[in-house]
Amino acid sequence: MSTFYNSKYKSFKISVNDLKIFVYLDSTFKTQRKDFNSSIVQSAKSLHFHLEHEIFFLTGKELKVFHDSGFHNYNDGIVIVPSLTPHFSFSGHDNYRILIKFENENSILFKQIMDYFKPNQISQLQINDEDVLYLKQLDKSLSKETINEDEISSLLTLIFVQLLDILGVKNEDEVFTETNQYLHVIDQIINTEFDKNINMVYLANKLFLSTRQVARIIKKNYNCSLSQLIVQKKLSVSCLLLSKTDLPISKIISYINFETPNYFYTLFKKTYGITPLQYRKKEQSDD
Repeated sequence: MSTFYNSKYKSFKISVNDLKIFVYLDSTFKTQRKDFNSSIVQSAKSLHFHLEHEIFFLTGKELKVFHDSGFHNYNDGIVIVPSLTPHFSFSGHDNYRILIKFENENSILFKQIMDYFKPNQISQLQINDEDVLYLKQLDKSLSKETINEDEISSLLTLIFVQLLDILGVKNEDEVFTETNQYLHVIDQIINTEFDKNINMVYLANKLFLSTRQVARIIKKNYNCSLSQLIVQKKLSVSCLLLSKTDLPISKIISYINFETPNYFYTLFKKTYGITPLQYRKKEQSDD
C-alpha cells in the first residue's frame, strides 16, 4: 500500500461547502503515455493500491485500468478508482490525474458521494466542458515557473463543484450549483483582499469567467454592484477598527484603501448617520 505524502506530490486543501478535501498533484498532473506489453511478473509488480482516491479526467481518451483480474477500457469521461482498490493503469494519451482524500466523514456531501468511492467499485462518469476548461487552466498554472497556490486551489474547488454537479449531489434539499461556489470564491476574495484594488477584471480572472458573467452573478445574488459590495466590506472593517482600536482615522482610511478621505467621511455618515469620530466615541463608551 502506498500513500502520497512525499516530495513528488504537492498537497492542497480545499472546501466545498462542509466537505474538506486534500488534493495531491504531481509535477506533471498527467498520466504517462506508455505501451503496456509486459509479463505476468511485471504486471504483478505494477499492481498496487493506496489510501487516496484516484480520479482520471479523460480529455485525451484511451485509458486502460487493470482491476479484478482483467483490463477495462475507458475512452472518455471521468474514471474514479477508490482507495484500497488493487489496480494499475496506462494511457496512450495524456490524460489528467489527481489523488484526493476526504477529511471529514460527517460531511453531508461526503455521505452522498460515497457510493462512487467504495473500494473495488470503479466508476465512470461523463465529463463536461467546464471541467475540461478548468483542467486545461490548471495545467497551465502548474507549468508556470512560480506557482500561484491560491489560483490552483480556486481551480481545484471549481473542478470539484463540477464533479459534484455531475454526481447529482444535493446539499440540504438544495441542488448544489456552480454558482454557489463562485459566490464562495467571491466572498473569500473580498473578505481577504479588500485592501487591494479589486476590480471586475481581477475577479473575472480569478473565477475564469468573463466580466459580464461575474457582474451578472453579483447582481443576481447580492443585489448590488461589485464596487458597492467592496465598499460595504471596507465600511464594516472601518467600524471594527474604530470601535476596537485607537488607530488614527487617517490610518484606518489608508488600511482599507479607500479612494479619498473625503469620500470615506461622506459615505460613512450617509451609511451610519454619524461621523467616524462620533461612531468611535459611541462604541467605546458602550464597552
